[in-house]
Amino acid sequence: MAFDRVLAEEYNPDKDIPVFRVYSFSPPAISLGKFQKASDIVNTETAAEDSVETVKRITGGGAIFHDNEITYSMVFPCGLTGSEKAQESYRVLCSFLMATYEKLGLRAGYSGNYGNKECNTGGICFAGREKYDIMINGKKAGGNAQKRFRGKIFQHGSIPLTVSQRELNRYFRNPKPVDCHTMDPERITFEKVKNAILESFTETFKCSLCPSRPRSSELEKASGLLEEIKAA
Repeated sequence: MAFDRVLAEEYNPDKDIPVFRVYSFSPPAISLGKFQKASDIVNTETAAEDSVETVKRITGGGAIFHDNEITYSMVFPCGLTGSEKAQESYRVLCSFLMATYEKLGLRAGYSGNYGNKECNTGGICFAGREKYDIMINGKKAGGNAQKRFRGKIFQHGSIPLTVSQRELNRYFRNPKPVDCHTMDPERITFEKVKNAILESFTETFKCSLCPSRPRSSELEKASGLLEEIKAA
């Protein structure tokens, strides 16, 4: 989360090429939306006992328990989405995820297309429904959040392979049942999902990806932010 924040803050929309990052959490952790308080959402004592840290995102939305998932982030100039409206831009930006699921043999659609009412239950991301959340077989397939500032858009999202209600019950206060789509681990592996994400991104947005390593200055700044993003 600290490195995502650095990517968003350091990106210059007038001269930098867009950035796309794919990563995962190890060990498992909880991220909170910008406006959430850990004491309201998380069983902090239990999480501390299990060495599960709680951090703050720069985006809004509900809390996420990150484990056995793939996370992406991207930052780019505002003009690339073709829409001034944040909600409509999700349809454009998440289109590569729709293509990803198609590659994996899964039929996905946006929540709003199925007449699902928007809701946000218990402060947990996967318990909520918004218009452009991606659904598979009537179940939410992940969460995405966005921040716009100074001519640029930052967006990141969680693509869970599995979701454990037992862990949600352990780490969250008053958790609601989460009906989230999970992958078949025998057929859809972590590597298969990761490769499908990268292929779908380049095909959907008609671009090429140039692998790069974080600059030392970015790593130093992210390291300096670690204590700041930990959620009390």
